[in-house]
Amino acid sequence: MRERERERERDDDDDARATMPRGAGAREFSSSLKRPSFFKRRKESSALFDSGYDDDDDGDTGRNNNNNANGAASPTKSDGNNGYSNPFLRTASYPYRAMTLFMQRVHHAFEASFLRFLALVHFGFTGFFRLVTEITLLPMAETALNVSAAELQRISTVIMFPGVLKPTFAILSDIKPWFGYHKRPYLVLGGLIGLYASTRLATGTFEGKESEIDFVIAIMCVYFAVVIFDCLTDGKRAELMHENPQTGGDLIAYSLALVVMGQILGLCVGYFALEKEEYTMVFYFVIPVAILAIIASLMGELPEEKVKYSWNLSALKVKVKYRQIVLAGTLMMVGIGLVYMQTIELVDDGMLKASIMMNFILGLCVVVLCKGLLPKFAGNVIVYAFFERALSIKFQHAVNYWYTLPQNCVPGGPHFDYVYFNIVNGFIALTFSGLGIWMFQEAFSTGRLRRIFWWSSGTRCIGSLCDLFVVTRTNLKVGIPDHLAYALGNSVLEAMVYMLSVMPFAILISKLVINGTESTLLAITSAASALGGLMASSLGSLAIEYAGIQTNIEDPNQSCDWSNLENLIIICGILSPLLCVPLTLVLIPNVLSTATFEMDDYSGEVLAITNEDGKYDDREMEKHGQIL
Repeated sequence: MRERERERERDDDDDARATMPRGAGAREFSSSLKRPSFFKRRKESSALFDSGYDDDDDGDTGRNNNNNANGAASPTKSDGNNGYSNPFLRTASYPYRAMTLFMQRVHHAFEASFLRFLALVHFGFTGFFRLVTEITLLPMAETALNVSAAELQRISTVIMFPGVLKPTFAILSDIKPWFGYHKRPYLVLGGLIGLYASTRLATGTFEGKESEIDFVIAIMCVYFAVVIFDCLTDGKRAELMHENPQTGGDLIAYSLALVVMGQILGLCVGYFALEKEEYTMVFYFVIPVAILAIIASLMGELPEEKVKYSWNLSALKVKVKYRQIVLAGTLMMVGIGLVYMQTIELVDDGMLKASIMMNFILGLCVVVLCKGLLPKFAGNVIVYAFFERALSIKFQHAVNYWYTLPQNCVPGGPHFDYVYFNIVNGFIALTFSGLGIWMFQEAFSTGRLRRIFWWSSGTRCIGSLCDLFVVTRTNLKVGIPDHLAYALGNSVLEAMVYMLSVMPFAILISKLVINGTESTLLAITSAASALGGLMASSLGSLAIEYAGIQTNIEDPNQSCDWSNLENLIIICGILSPLLCVPLTLVLIPNVLSTATFEMDDYSGEVLAITNEDGKYDDREMEKHGQIL
C-alpha cells in the first residue's frame, strides 16, 4: 500500500514538473537530489546514522528504533547518539557508514536484476577472468613460450584486438535483434566464447614457440568474451546513468568496486597456480563463471524489453546514429589493418620499422574521423581518449623482464619471483585501487571534470618515475630495498592514479549518449581507446627493438643488454604521457560531474548544460562553439 502511495506521489510530481517552464523542473529535481561536497556529505552521513536511517515515509527508524516489539526502550551504548557520541568512534566508523549510505543510494536508484548482472560481469569477467589471464601471461612467455620482450609486446598488441571490435557488437545489438532481444543472444554468444577459452586454456599444453599461435588465439577468445559482456552491459549502465544524472559517479564506483573484488579472487587463485608453477590451472575456476553467465543471460537478468521487429533500421534515418555507425565500422577496419601488421611482425621483424608510419597514419585517421563524424563534445572526448592511450607508450614488458629475470641476465637486479611480482603487488595495487575509488567518490565526484582529467594526466608518469628510481639503483643508495620501492611506486601510487583516470571518462561519456545508441557511443569510445593502446603497444615494441634491449630467453648463449633501458623509461614512460596534459584544456569541457546534458536526438549535439542547482552553464557552451 505504501509503495502504491509513493508511486502516485512521484507521478504527481512528474506531471507538475512537466508543466513548469524550461529549466524549472530540472532545477527542482536537481536541488532535491543534490550531491553535497565531501565535508558536507560526511557531516550529513554522521547525522543520518546517529539519528537512525530509514527509507519509509512514516519516519520510523527501522533497525535504529530504540523501542522493541513490546514498546519498551531498548538499551543503547549512549543516549541519543546510537553509539557514535565518542568523536573517535564517529571518525573510525565513518567509512562503514559512508559505504552503507552509498549502497543504499545505488540499490534505491537501480533495479536489483541489473545490479546482479552487473556484479556477474564486472566481478566474474572484467575482474576475475581478465586478471587470471594477465597474471599467467608473463610466466608463460618466459618459461613456456620462450619469447623475447619485444615479441611479447607484439603478442600483447595482437590479443588487444577484440577491444577494437566493440563497435561491431554495439552496432549489431542496436540494429539486429535475435529472438526479440537486442542484447540477450549476443551475451549468450560471449558466454560460449568464454567457456571455450577457459576450457582450452585449462586443458591445453603450451610448450615452445610452435604453440605460440594456439596460445594467442585462446587468450584472444578471453578478451572477446570480456569485450562482449563489457560492451553490452556498460551500454545499459550508460543508459541508466543518463536517466539518473543525480547519481553522479555512484554506478561507476559500484562497477569498479566489483572489478576490484573479482581481481582479489583472481589473485588468491593465481597464488596457488604460481606457487605450483602450473600456470594454466587457474582457468578451471573460470569455467563455472562462463556457465553462470550463459544461464543468467538466458534468464534475462539484464533488463530489456522484447521487440517484434527483425531489424531496427530507424537508426540509419537519424544523423548522429548513422554517423556513429559509419565511424564504428571505419575504426574497426583501421584496427584490423594495424593488428594484421602486428601478426606479420611476429614472423618478419623487417616489418617492424614500417609500423611507425602506420601508427602516424592511424592517429591522423582517428582524429579526422572523430572530429568529422561525431558531435563536437563527443568528438573531443573520444579524441582525448585516443591520445591518452596512444601517448602512454607501452614498453612495460621490457621492464618486467628486468625485474624478474635471474642473475645471469640482470646482474645485481631485483630478481623478483612471480608470486611477489604478480600476487603480492597485485593485492597491494587492488587495495589502493579501492582507495582511489573512495577518493574519487568522496573528493572528486562532484567537482569539475577537467580538473580531474588534468590531475590524472599529469600523474600518469608516476609509475615510470618509480621504475627509473629502481633501475638506476638509486633506491639502494638511499637505503630503500627493491621490494619496497617497487611496491610504493607501481602498486600504490600508480594504482590510485589509474582509478582516478578511469572514472571521469565513464561519467562524461554517459552524459553524451542519446536514446538508442548507448552501446554504440560507449563502444566507439572504447574502440578509439583500444586503437590508442594498439598504437602505444606497437610503438613500444619498436622502441624496445630500437633501444637494443636483449634477453637470453630465446637463446641461452646470447648476452643480455639493458644499457638503454633508462632512456626508454625517460622518453616513453615519463615525457610522452605528459604531452596529454595540455590536451585536457582543449578537448575536455570544464563541467561539473553532476551536470545534466540536454541532447538533440537527431544531431547528437549538446543543446544545454544544466548544473545541479538548475542553472545553465552558458559559458562552457559558448566556449565550445554551441550557442543556445
